[in-house]
Amino acid sequence: MKYFFVLGRNPELSIAELICFFEKEDNKIINLENKKNAVVIELENEILGKIIDKFGGIVCFGEVLANGSVKEIIDKLGKKGIYSGAKNKINYSIFNYVEEDDFYDISEYLKSRFKEEKLKATEKNLRGLIKMQNKEYIEIIPSKNSLDEVYFIFSFDEKNNFKEKEICFGRIIEFYNAEKIEKRDMSKPVRRQELSISPRLAKIMINLSGIKLREGEILLDAFCGIGVILQEALLQEINVVGIDNDAEALEGCRQNLKWFKFNEKNYQLVNADSRNVKIFNASVLVSEPYLGETFRKVPADQKARAEISRAENLMISVLNNLKPRIKGRFVFTLPIIKTMNRDIFCNKDKILKNTGLKLVNFSNTIDLKNPFIEIREGKITGREIFVLEH
Repeated sequence: MKYFFVLGRNPELSIAELICFFEKEDNKIINLENKKNAVVIELENEILGKIIDKFGGIVCFGEVLANGSVKEIIDKLGKKGIYSGAKNKINYSIFNYVEEDDFYDISEYLKSRFKEEKLKATEKNLRGLIKMQNKEYIEIIPSKNSLDEVYFIFSFDEKNNFKEKEICFGRIIEFYNAEKIEKRDMSKPVRRQELSISPRLAKIMINLSGIKLREGEILLDAFCGIGVILQEALLQEINVVGIDNDAEALEGCRQNLKWFKFNEKNYQLVNADSRNVKIFNASVLVSEPYLGETFRKVPADQKARAEISRAENLMISVLNNLKPRIKGRFVFTLPIIKTMNRDIFCNKDKILKNTGLKLVNFSNTIDLKNPFIEIREGKITGREIFVLEH
């Protein structure tokens, strides 16, 4: 089965999330082809049920209905239904990742097909732009509210993993509901806007950890704060342990987890310093430490380097304390600080050398740079997301 995914603002990070998600689902990726902010993945097994809420870096996903040349696609579509609804008057849009001539041919076929089926169908242009991590703007459909159907057309480059060049056409099945997630996050009893990781990034990091939904699997957050990573893991029925040396933050975490009505048997909160805490075995570590001072203006290089060094040393101490009791991956963030002269990063080699851990290699066919850079427009402090293993 082939599926189409529209990626978020950081395509490399989203692709890594997809690879790790299907790996932990034991659904082998046979082939993967990416273009701009989209990928088509051929999977060994069919996707069953709703999955979009399990991702943080995916805008939407769909199923491929037909593939081949334009003529072959039109022939195949003639034998199956295209519109999945029941209304007589519909609006639809198309994600386009093909040459102009191919798009025109399929677009015209859809119009004539809908006319034959006596549907009053109107093709709407993509609306809105999303600014990607590389600062490129991509057209996007921000919501499906005014649309009855969304389709996609995607072509593979000549140098690809598939046996022959082809075009895929299909229908979007699920959209990520960012408004629902934001509303949920804003409704929690305790929030720390400046300090907390977003639910979106928490989901991505959980998927990068590769933790499987098995009895006995435990996710450890060594800097749990008010519990964003813990809540996203618990929502996926993953048992968790949260550690924080800030008793006030930990009480806020407890209130939030109770607000979600999670079973207390599925989580444990520990008020301790993760550099020397003694814990039972855990499956993976997923954590965002304190990223340093919240800068209101761009700092000098010396100040930024001091903050970076503090973060490096803290994380090295925590990893060395916890790694004997964690069998799987270590997923964590460290700060990137923007100065007048440059972006200052942590010393990756220093962390690897002083912990004995190594970077996870996600794919032999796609170059994904681990650690991943996550920087938002207008922010002085960004993140590097590390994924390490024994």
